[in-house]
Amino acid sequence: AWYGLDNPNPAPGDLPAYVAQARAFATTQYAPAVAQFIAGGAPPSSALLAALVDMTGLTLGNWQRRFNMGAVTYQQNLIPGTLIGLYDARVSAPVGGALASEGDPSSTFINAGFASGITSWLASGLGYTTPSNYVLLGNAIANWTFRHDAHALPDTIPDLAAAMLQNPQLKVLSLNGYHDLVTPFFQTEQDLARLDAGSNVETHFYLGGHMTYLDDGSLALEKADLKAFYARALGAP
Repeated sequence: AWYGLDNPNPAPGDLPAYVAQARAFATTQYAPAVAQFIAGGAPPSSALLAALVDMTGLTLGNWQRRFNMGAVTYQQNLIPGTLIGLYDARVSAPVGGALASEGDPSSTFINAGFASGITSWLASGLGYTTPSNYVLLGNAIANWTFRHDAHALPDTIPDLAAAMLQNPQLKVLSLNGYHDLVTPFFQTEQDLARLDAGSNVETHFYLGGHMTYLDDGSLALEKADLKAFYARALGAP
């Protein structure tokens, strides 16, 4: 929608309706078809493929080749000759250019400024000092063992559920950007819905990417939501 490549109904100007449509489509059509494809190789229907082209802007050929679509495939193929951001899909750069050279133009765009700003803020604003350098992105994950609770891949929802059971007063606030391909907002909703924790779990979504506060409009909204959350969690009037 950001690049004008989709053909949705309703139009993206009506954000709540647009997002509701995307949720319903993902839940009732795409996810079941992907599950059947993974389980037994069942090909998607032509109608579903056409709907995916309309909703995502990605070409039919790409969906036929990669029905179980990954974020990186989408990032690299949405616009020929252009790489869009993973952490903020609104940022794009020509393939081969400096901004695309590190694999994510949305990350490269802010890295230097963020590294400088966070180092200064930690020391002067928060009074936290350390001789270590601030590492924006390291390769430690390559050495992690992902096994957890007898599962090959991690699932933190049972841990959060246990924490909330031990402390019924625990409040959870989750903030996401609609344009984040790394931690998609709807996946967050689906994960948190498994908690069945009612009003103790609160979610807010904004225009923006992984670091929602980099969007000036979302920054003000997020600050207001944080202040309100703190007041409710602390029982302030």
